[in-house]
Amino acid sequence: MKVKINSHAHLLTLGAFLVVLPFLFNTALAESDKSFYITPAYSALKENNNFVETYLTTNVTLTSSEVASGEVTFPGIKVPAISAELDYEDFDGSAIVFGWYFANQFSLEIHLGEPRVLGASYDIPAQTINLSNIIDPATLSLIGNTNPGNLDLAGIIGHLADVELLEIAIGSNYTFSLHEDYDLYMGVGIIKYMEISTEFFDVDGVDTNIIESDFHSEAEFYFQAGFLYHLSDSFDVSLDIKQISAETELTISNIEFTPDGISGTTAESGDLISKFDISGILYHIGLRYIF
Repeated sequence: MKVKINSHAHLLTLGAFLVVLPFLFNTALAESDKSFYITPAYSALKENNNFVETYLTTNVTLTSSEVASGEVTFPGIKVPAISAELDYEDFDGSAIVFGWYFANQFSLEIHLGEPRVLGASYDIPAQTINLSNIIDPATLSLIGNTNPGNLDLAGIIGHLADVELLEIAIGSNYTFSLHEDYDLYMGVGIIKYMEISTEFFDVDGVDTNIIESDFHSEAEFYFQAGFLYHLSDSFDVSLDIKQISAETELTISNIEFTPDGISGTTAESGDLISKFDISGILYHIGLRYIF
């Protein structure tokens, strides 16, 4: 078992921003009579059934009778039709929202979710990959190698990794004052998931001492609708939902391929890539304190 801690610059940037945030609030408060709020809450994601595309890539070098060097390298050879399951069914936990009413009915807010775990499991049987079925036959004929041989891939079956993700959303709301006891609000914003750490587990066919992970999530728009019930001048019960869909990609690198040893073909360690959406309805219920 191996644990990877993500030290990318965006995490340091986020940490610096959170340190500076209280000072920004204090400065704005000194210049405005508008209200700030903080909402400790529970949040949970009801997931949609999401398409997962998973494939392997590797760089393959073939012998060639048509070039002076005697070999040709094909970068990014893609081996499709791999079965994988990316599980975030238990994406629930605590969250906190920092907000600021910068105009009578408009507010800005930052939502931070407790780190969530994305589980990555694979069901990839041991297989022999015939390169003549992967590389275009016309290309093989052009380089004078119509029998490029095979690559053997050990089976990868089981739960390989848990990726810990930080959930952050930044948006703006418009509040409708419908009754003295309650309000409704609607808003839009962007949401992003960032990798904090990855824990690898021992699975046959994978050397966990050499594999690495890389998680990437696009910043995507969300739409939000919410309800506020006023307990007092300073406290509200807050309930809202966000419709989210974040395009993500998880790459496990240094997956080993074994050439047949006869054809002269060589292959570098490859990448196991899964593209999927973290999408669904994000529920959020909490107690808002206004100051």
